[in-house]
Amino acid sequence: MPDPFGVTGGIGLPSDEPAGETPSRSKLSEADPDDKLDADDETKNDFLAMFLEDTDTEIHATDMEPEFIEVDVAADSGAGDNVASRVDAPGYKVLESEGSQRGQCFTDAGGHRMKNQGEVHLKMEAPTDKDEEFNPVDAVFQIADVCRPLMSVSRMCDRGDNTVTFDKKKAVVRDSKGRIICVFHRKGNLYVGRMKVRNPKYQGFGRQGS
Repeated sequence: MPDPFGVTGGIGLPSDEPAGETPSRSKLSEADPDDKLDADDETKNDFLAMFLEDTDTEIHATDMEPEFIEVDVAADSGAGDNVASRVDAPGYKVLESEGSQRGQCFTDAGGHRMKNQGEVHLKMEAPTDKDEEFNPVDAVFQIADVCRPLMSVSRMCDRGDNTVTFDKKKAVVRDSKGRIICVFHRKGNLYVGRMKVRNPKYQGFGRQGS
C-alpha cells in the first residue's frame, strides 16, 4: 500500500545481480511514464479517503447522541426547593443563583451540609398515568451534592396553582383544571418519577434560554 504522505522507498538488489540489468530512474520513466502518475493518484486517493473517514466519524458521533437522558426524580414534601447534582444534568450550564450568591447550604436527613453551587433550567418530559405518554415540563433545579434529584412538593404546588395528592401507590400532580401533569410511583418509601431530560448534546436541542 502506498505511503499516505507520498514517501517512496528504494528496492535493494541482491549482491550477485549485475547492476547493469537494473533499469535506472530515467529508463523507468521512459519505459512507462504512467506508472508514477498512477502511484501518485492512488496516494492522493488514499489520503483523501482517510480524511473523509475521520469527518464521517465525527458527524456520526454527534448523530448518535440520544435526545433524552432518563433520570429518576423523587417528589419530596420536606424539600424547600428542587435540588439535583451536576451528574443529573450532564451538558447543562450551571448558572449563579440567588442562593449560591449568598452562600446558601442545604442540609440532608443526616445533618450533612451541602453548598448551593448554582442552578440549571432543565427541559424535561414527565411521565403521566398512561404508558409512553409524557408531558413537557420545565423546572429550575438548585445544584448541590445530593445523592438523587428532588422535586419540592411546595414548589410544584406554587407553580400554576397545582395540586399534589398521595396514596399508597403513587403521587399525582394536577393543574388547576384537574389535568394530570406528572405521576410519581412509589418505590419503598419514595415517590419516584422517571423523567426524560432533554440532552443538550443532541443535534436538535435548542440553546438554554431559547
